[in-house]
Amino acid sequence: MSDRTRSEPDVELLDQCRAGNREALGRLFDCLKDRVYSTALHICGDRSMAADVTQDVFIKVFARLSQFDGTSAFTTWLYRIVVNTAIDHRRASTRTLPLEDAMADSPAPLIDPYARLERRRRIEAALLGLPENLRVPVVLRHIQGLSYTEIAEALEISAGTVASRLSRAHARLARELADLAPEAS
Repeated sequence: MSDRTRSEPDVELLDQCRAGNREALGRLFDCLKDRVYSTALHICGDRSMAADVTQDVFIKVFARLSQFDGTSAFTTWLYRIVVNTAIDHRRASTRTLPLEDAMADSPAPLIDPYARLERRRRIEAALLGLPENLRVPVVLRHIQGLSYTEIAEALEISAGTVASRLSRAHARLARELADLAPEAS
């Protein structure tokens, strides 16, 4: 996870956004859109739904920016909105679609692209098969790279609960994916 990916928007940018500066709002969107979409995609499992979630999240963020009080990191506040919005969209949806292969545009050479694709789909299906209370911490930890403390703040649970949920999720994923061979580098 690069520093740019994990960086917080600066206070000046947030102040400009609160003042209604359209250019600042655009910069904030550009800075955060990929993280929001990626998190939504891994929670919802559908690209179209993740795009809808991303749009809804930014509408909420821009409307509620004055409510961000700075007691936690801005991205912690943002992830709380993303997770809740994604869960709401997923629950409202009557369809469940498997994730498409997010690695299709990977510049890394593939020794066996079909095997890698099938492996990726199995992992994504296993992740989507987890209950939301286990899946969300896995997404925030392993896909977004948040610490246990950041996850706890974003989900408004204790760090111990985060650890417990991750442990249970890892055990379920290990059982589900026990027959997968390790991927060759």
